[in-house]
Amino acid sequence: MLAFVALVLAAWIGVSILTLPSVAPLANPGVSMTITVKDWHRKDHPFVVGPKNPRWTPYGALPAALKKAVVASEDAHFYSHEGVDYEAIKRR
Repeated sequence: MLAFVALVLAAWIGVSILTLPSVAPLANPGVSMTITVKDWHRKDHPFVVGPKNPRWTPYGALPAALKKAVVASEDAHFYSHEGVDYEAIKRR
């Protein structure tokens, strides 16, 4: 039974990996793409991500204080752990 479960899990992981979208477009930061975001009423809204968005700002143009503020608001211990805050995960 354990071997069957392991086989099914391995098959599921294999299929999941093979059906993932390509990451090649991410190599070119100048590429824009359109994603669809659903609102509370499940209505679709197209949203352009990247330089073709009229409100797009390159990362280098953001002030350092803003970058630090975002990191601090998302993870106050960002610079004191090794990438994963296990204590925060335990609290959830």
